[in-house]
Amino acid sequence: MNFQKDIKNNKKFKYGSLSIILTAVIIVAVVLLNVALTALFSSNLWYIYNVDGDILKISKLTDRLFEENIDEKKDKVEIVFLTDKDRVNDVSSEMKQIHELAKLYENRYDFISLRYVDYENDPEQWLTDYLKVDNQTVTSANVIVKKAGADAAMRILHASNFLVKDTSTGAYIAFAGERCFTMRILSLYSSDTVAYLTTGHGEKAELDRFKDLLENTGFTVKEIDLKTEEIAAEADLVVIAGPTKDFEGIENGVVNNEIKKLSDFCDRKGSLMVFVDPGMISNLTNLDDFLSERGIEFNNDMVYESSDHSRPSNSQSFYASFVSSGDGSALTAGVRDIPNIKTILTNACTITIGSAGEGFHNSLKKETTVSAVLSTSKDAERVDYSDSDKRLPAPGAGLMVLMQQKWVEEDNTEYSYLLACGSSSYISDASLGGSYANDSVTYAALRAMAEKNPPAEVANIEFVNYADNSLIITNGEANTWMIIFAVVIPMAILITGMVIYFRRRHR
Repeated sequence: MNFQKDIKNNKKFKYGSLSIILTAVIIVAVVLLNVALTALFSSNLWYIYNVDGDILKISKLTDRLFEENIDEKKDKVEIVFLTDKDRVNDVSSEMKQIHELAKLYENRYDFISLRYVDYENDPEQWLTDYLKVDNQTVTSANVIVKKAGADAAMRILHASNFLVKDTSTGAYIAFAGERCFTMRILSLYSSDTVAYLTTGHGEKAELDRFKDLLENTGFTVKEIDLKTEEIAAEADLVVIAGPTKDFEGIENGVVNNEIKKLSDFCDRKGSLMVFVDPGMISNLTNLDDFLSERGIEFNNDMVYESSDHSRPSNSQSFYASFVSSGDGSALTAGVRDIPNIKTILTNACTITIGSAGEGFHNSLKKETTVSAVLSTSKDAERVDYSDSDKRLPAPGAGLMVLMQQKWVEEDNTEYSYLLACGSSSYISDASLGGSYANDSVTYAALRAMAEKNPPAEVANIEFVNYADNSLIITNGEANTWMIIFAVVIPMAILITGMVIYFRRRHR
């Protein structure tokens, strides 16, 4: 008992050792907390699900878009849930949110109504016919937006289409319900436009979000093998996404279809999107010549960005800079000035505007310009595949380029476009949607290529946050915060503890 009493009354223990122990415990706790939280978030075992305000809302922008583009007296839209009415909210928590928002649409707009179809036990005939034709598979996790009537246009959605995912953590961070419903409803009343995705050249296969964006813009999406098929007159857009094999061109003096088909399509005012990955352009001689003739030259290199412009620990996955001048800048006008908005590319090559595309080229009927949309930062570097041991400065190099052709015939003016990007990752499932602006820029381009389709303003409908999405940070920002939490704060606690120790020790 005397020993315990002596310890308690001992000033060195009371004011010295106890302070050191307490300081050490706090430092260890801070470090362990950092490690634990980092592991939980990075493994997607835990994420913040904190609704920021009311997620169930419809903005005045949707009101205006419907008023300007839909005749509410004669146009009728159905939102169809594929289960009984009393079981919809039990499908999932996400479906409950979607259902409640759909009821708001029904109550707010006279031309919208809700229907419920038991797709397993009592399918409607129109659904059965649709599944036979398009070989679709639907479940209670799907929602259908369609015009009233058995044979009317429709859009089949999955619950995940309404949610925004952080591609770095896999966590759902926002609810995009209003944008999703409004965009699909407007697309039902768009002109009948068709987008062809080329096949047979090793093109990128995982493009579900991009195809969904095409449909949201009003395109009917089809695939085409240019070796055996013609580009139909109905086509407004052809997309070449990440080819690894060349397109057939002039061989032995004979035109062998593919390049000529693309050229003829562009000459009849068709629009083209081309996404080429680093190191591939050397395998695409004919396609390279076709693009070079139009002022677009893909370089055989790879871009590396500084830590201030790249994702943590990966200088090849980086945030592009928005170009603020030229016709191409129109594609980023809606997002360029919004703080913390970024577009992301992973593994990208640079694009040069060649002599064929410099300035204006006028003819009696056509005026052409080529300009950059996205570029590298002033700190960027590139590695040429012909000399992979050497990095070269690449400030302000083009990453996405737009060729615009203005066709003037008497009092009629039309436009066609060729959009080129140095990475197919730009339209990958991981890059579209989420907190990045890839979808907004792509949507603006698609809108320009099909002017009668849904208004570009749909992309301005805001997401409603579940959690703060400002955690999309660069490598430099990540290092700064790591130093603050892992070094600065523990050091501050340690120094404070030592000061207290020495001051009390000499009392």
